[in-house]
Amino acid sequence: MAFNSILRSKSSTFVRAFSSATQLIRKTQPGHRAVLSAAVNRYQGSFVPTFHFSSVSVKNKATSDDILLRFIESEITCAQETDDFGAGEEVPSNFPFKIVDNPGNQTITLKRTYQGEEIQVEVHMPDLVTGEEHDHQDDDKDDESERATQSSIPLSVSVSKKDGPSLEFSCVAYPDEIVIDSLSVKNPDFSDEQIPYDGPDFQDLDEALQKSFHKYLEIRGIKPSTTNFLHEYMINKDSREYLVWLNKLKNFIKFHRSFTSMLSVLQDIKDLLGNRNFTLHRTLREGNYCADYLAKIGASSEDVFKVHPSPSANLLNLIRNDATGTYFSRA
Repeated sequence: MAFNSILRSKSSTFVRAFSSATQLIRKTQPGHRAVLSAAVNRYQGSFVPTFHFSSVSVKNKATSDDILLRFIESEITCAQETDDFGAGEEVPSNFPFKIVDNPGNQTITLKRTYQGEEIQVEVHMPDLVTGEEHDHQDDDKDDESERATQSSIPLSVSVSKKDGPSLEFSCVAYPDEIVIDSLSVKNPDFSDEQIPYDGPDFQDLDEALQKSFHKYLEIRGIKPSTTNFLHEYMINKDSREYLVWLNKLKNFIKFHRSFTSMLSVLQDIKDLLGNRNFTLHRTLREGNYCADYLAKIGASSEDVFKVHPSPSANLLNLIRNDATGTYFSRA
């Protein structure tokens, strides 16, 4: 059995108007206040006077969220105009690795098998150097000075064999040069509590040994012809990820703004109800078939927003039943 029918006698007319307006709005729309006001004003013969919600002024004043959203949308437009997102990177025919690029990740992974070895390279976002930075570099130490004026890509290289230890290289790829920063041997049998010896600093090794390890990596595909392509690939990836990030920010701000707007509507309704001589009581669906009928129409419609100029025949029957106090039992 239903608890109570909502707002009988004089207040039932207002509830039908109010329910019709609210149920016809399937999604949050900028003009929802006007729709609610128009629906209520239509029943001017009832006890409800003609009025408009006072919070309409909120729509005309830009909030901090509106300003932030405009800046984000402007940045999205700028990013789309300055970068060619439609063109994919054409992988060279002699590129030795399979590229694993998961959208949303800051890195990509390169994989290949070479003479029974599993080679995996984690490629990070490039460290870009602009032309303005060149003028602030010292001219001492020619090699280091030249690298400081070049963009680079950090690489983590792993070379392993089945069920055996692996060599881990930390490298930085410059144009036409790859620098090895560190080298270590990783044993899978070591527990997390053990601290293995990682060997000396790579630059302290014998120069001939250093050159041998550079040749070791080059044979396995870690060479300038590979990393030069990766440089352009990662710049494009950075642009794509930046655009995705901006759109996530935009969606978050839009959701927050819509939620805030809905809170304003709810406060309007609360203020309206507080100033009228009636009360609300919770009821089950059977206690307000008019609202339930309109909700089902909205759920089955493809229209985002629709105004009914007059009640349908089915709705009129429900309104008559509601006005006469027809009893409905809950199945």
